[in-house]
Amino acid sequence: MKRFTLLAFMAVLALNIWMPRMYAQQAVTDFLQGGVNDARLLAGAYLKPLGHGIGSSLNSGWFNTGRVHRTLGFNVTFSVSGSLIPEADRMFDMRNLAFENLQLRNQAQHMAPTIFGQMNTRPALHFTRNAPPANQPVTILEFASPNGFETPAVPMPMVRAGIGLPGGFEVFGRFLPEVTFENHTGSLWGAGLKYNLKQL
Repeated sequence: MKRFTLLAFMAVLALNIWMPRMYAQQAVTDFLQGGVNDARLLAGAYLKPLGHGIGSSLNSGWFNTGRVHRTLGFNVTFSVSGSLIPEADRMFDMRNLAFENLQLRNQAQHMAPTIFGQMNTRPALHFTRNAPPANQPVTILEFASPNGFETPAVPMPMVRAGIGLPGGFEVFGRFLPEVTFENHTGSLWGAGLKYNLKQL
């Protein structure tokens, strides 16, 4: 459940960055229509490239230069790093997802966009139950898979600051401001230390 909460939060964060709030709420609602387990599978496949992209973006942009600030010398910068999304991460095959309730409406239309995929390429999913008296399947719900946004890269805005310390050291950090949605709040930060090897 914690992993699904993290996926949901990543979806909310991404969708609020790239699209209006109204559409973001609708997309997250679509994940939940077939039940929590199916939502976990759908969200995982849909958001998988986002996790890869965020990981790559977080590994870049830690410093602008190898030089160390003098004691109490400092800098504050705002930067946007990003990682390109490979073509293979723009679509996923819904036939590979072991849904419990959801089914493809048309088995021939099984390729769905990830969060970075094409817009308007959305296979239909439906959920049926056998209904009395004939015990025939009846469609309970039907919806299109989540849309893609045709975004070529994962942008990651960060505030970075560093200050020089005695002994040839510099401490620096990066910070992504707090984001709040419903009852979930999150932010990202990191810290590092540089040392001037020339003084050895």
